[in-house]
Amino acid sequence: MNDTTSPPANASLKPTRVRYAMLFMLCLLAMITYMDRAANGSAKKAIMADLNVDSSKFFYVLMAFQLAYALFEIPSGWLGDTRGPRSTLLRVVVWWSAFVALTGFTATTLPFSGIYVGFYGLMLIQFLFGVGEAGAFPNISKALYNWFPVGDRGFAKSIVWMSARFMGGLTPLLWVLIVEIGGLSWREAMWIFAGVAVLWCIAFFLFFRNKPSEHPSVNAVELEMIERGRSAISSTPKSIPWKVIFMSRNLWAVCLMYIVTNFCWYFMMYNLPGALKSGFKDWNATDE
Repeated sequence: MNDTTSPPANASLKPTRVRYAMLFMLCLLAMITYMDRAANGSAKKAIMADLNVDSSKFFYVLMAFQLAYALFEIPSGWLGDTRGPRSTLLRVVVWWSAFVALTGFTATTLPFSGIYVGFYGLMLIQFLFGVGEAGAFPNISKALYNWFPVGDRGFAKSIVWMSARFMGGLTPLLWVLIVEIGGLSWREAMWIFAGVAVLWCIAFFLFFRNKPSEHPSVNAVELEMIERGRSAISSTPKSIPWKVIFMSRNLWAVCLMYIVTNFCWYFMMYNLPGALKSGFKDWNATDE
């Protein structure tokens, strides 16, 4: 007797790999975030010299960024959860790109406004820059949650973080190529970095979607692979278990780990380039 049961229509299809294109775009974003903030470490002496302010006071500029980054991380994540990572990431990248570009006007008068950007203006700009960058990684995490199956999210997130750290370490070299060798000013370098983020926004707007089901290039097999094993999200609002969160030893261990690693990481981003230039003056092509 012949078997009349037909195989599923998509049984012979191979899954598309659109999720990896999404991952590539998110890795680029992670690289841009660290490129834009690490640029301050290479530019700080030139910035403070133009302001005629001692370089040690750049500490307050960095604190303004870090304070905003800490305060707006959770609100930005909430915005991505409620409105989707696509529109939220576009907003925050355009926002912080504007303030990276405005950093290039430090110690000058803003065009068409007559406003002089002094030291406290720089602090305000960096605070608002931090407001924007605070939204990047919470929404990258949301995008990875939407686009990757349960078993692949750890891999995807590790690639994102590797990309961010890689660009953070590479930025001083880019700065040398653009400023020391290329002959551009630190202001022009800032504007180039802001422009790169804007170009990313255009590509992201055209190609990225909040969910795989919304993307025309995702076939049924890839969609089923991503959705397999995913827990249903309840539409019923739930209260946040603050007591459980703050009593979690794992949470406190993670916080302690980040305190230690970030101390080292921010030293490398903001102080190591200047320390190397001071320690190896004979290697400098030009004097600061």
